[in-house]
Amino acid sequence: MSCQLVLCLALAHTFMGCNGEPQTVAPSQTATQPRTVAEPLAIRVTVISYTRGGPVTTNTVWDPSSVASLEALFPEYHTTPESDVAAGYIAQYRFTFELPDGTKIEVKCDGKGELWSTGHGDFRVNGDLRKTLSELKKE
Repeated sequence: MSCQLVLCLALAHTFMGCNGEPQTVAPSQTATQPRTVAEPLAIRVTVISYTRGGPVTTNTVWDPSSVASLEALFPEYHTTPESDVAAGYIAQYRFTFELPDGTKIEVKCDGKGELWSTGHGDFRVNGDLRKTLSELKKE
């Protein structure tokens, strides 16, 4: 076989998969393996919720255990992970995590509370976003 043919076959295998069908990539369960958090990375989180035709609500979370519960939903958010999967949803929730050095990282979530992004691809929320927000409102 010529080098060109071998290269073409290798590229076809890479992009099409073993059976010649295009490969689909589902959003990963998490950006990377979840970490155990003794203390949150962020010092506070601003939560903005958008509702179609309804009010925009803004809350700031300062309590370390509440901040940690929000961070747990978005494993490794602080590394601004990247993914080739992007759903193109309209964000209903925006979380701005403020780190001790003043860095702010924005995480956007879909209306179902299932997907999140820092702007470079989508990942699955690690837990029940709506339940966590509901519990925070009770505090």
